[in-house]
Amino acid sequence: MTEQAEQVEQAKQADQTGSLPCLCPDDNCANLGCVAPSPSWWSTAPTSCPLVIDPDASGCLSGGTVYAQTRECNSTTASSVIDNDDDWVIDIHITLSGSPPYLVCGLWCVSACLEDMCGPTTYYRFPRDSTDSSYCCCLVATDQFTSDYEISICIPGGKVAESECGAPYELAVIVTLLSRDQMKPGDICDPATYMPLGVATACELPLMTFYAGV
Repeated sequence: MTEQAEQVEQAKQADQTGSLPCLCPDDNCANLGCVAPSPSWWSTAPTSCPLVIDPDASGCLSGGTVYAQTRECNSTTASSVIDNDDDWVIDIHITLSGSPPYLVCGLWCVSACLEDMCGPTTYYRFPRDSTDSSYCCCLVATDQFTSDYEISICIPGGKVAESECGAPYELAVIVTLLSRDQMKPGDICDPATYMPLGVATACELPLMTFYAGV
């Protein structure tokens, strides 16, 4: 059996159990001891974006919304001003709509891009830059009976450089739906292994500031 065939078979076996061996490489939330967000936090989230759906690839999915917020690790209150020494969290909530929405099948590819607005231009890609992982995103399996998904990406303190002048950072959350079946040759845990399904969005959050704590 070729390496690609082995990977396809591994994916099929994992799909039958409803999980993959490496759905999300970012385990920092548990490692850092971050608290969970408030229940139904997305109802007051500062950012929400509709999923853009290709009509030819939507299936039974007629719509959806992605909500996002940032906060410090030990707080449930959303904040865009972060002490550089503190661990912090990006919370993402995906809500699907349609009749019915639970027939959606695939993998959510969820990541965040943070850019220094004052230069020299610095980019961070989470979860890749928040862990030792080589993967740029979390892979989260869809469930045919689920229309709501919650993902948190936790970043250790000190990962983002602060500025004495309070340089603003622009944060965008990117969500894409990938197929479990249309695989390319490559690592089964690599999002590049899977083909996109024509469902995606990119949400820009309020500008963030990182400062040096006392």
